[in-house]
Amino acid sequence: LAQKRLKAFLDSTPGIVHNLSNPLTIISTYSQLMQMQEPDNTNITKMVEQSKLIENILNNIVYISQNILKEKPQQININTFLKNEIEYFRANPLFKHKVITTLDLTDKIPVVVNSYFHLSTLLFTIIQLTLYFFQSSEEKRIYISTKKKTNSVVISITVSVDDITNIINENEYKPLIEAFNDALIISQEVDISTKINRKNTGTELVIEIPDKT
Repeated sequence: LAQKRLKAFLDSTPGIVHNLSNPLTIISTYSQLMQMQEPDNTNITKMVEQSKLIENILNNIVYISQNILKEKPQQININTFLKNEIEYFRANPLFKHKVITTLDLTDKIPVVVNSYFHLSTLLFTIIQLTLYFFQSSEEKRIYISTKKKTNSVVISITVSVDDITNIINENEYKPLIEAFNDALIISQEVDISTKINRKNTGTELVIEIPDKT
């Protein structure tokens, strides 16, 4: 039932984005015209920049929804996947304004054949869990890197939380932990493996995606 509801929502996403894009186009166009007349006006410059940010977020929502809806394994460029997913999270005020995000993406990462839905769900729950932990953390950093292995691609997510394995056992985080565990289970359906490592810089969550070509 939850999957049917999700599918129904995702099916309607392009229409919702289209309806939002129409007024945004007018706002963006007039902002750019004002910027041409007053190039030194910082407030107008901010309006133009924020309009572009909204446009990027809307485009990423369409991109993600269209790919999630594909049930069969598909070609996924992992670097593009990460850039789009992280850009989507910039709509979250905590993530956008308080989290320092560093992407270290290897240029030679190949396109892999796997399930976008499973991978997106897993990454989403990891970031959501991290944001919740960050509420009580002084340092809020996420470091994401990619590397190639023989028959797979590895995504490494290092977060500045001392020991995520201890926090996972606390009842306060139970709903999020359950969602995270569900994501781990469904990711195993397509052989995506995850492990958690304790590091000096925080906690590392490693996602390994096999190439199902």
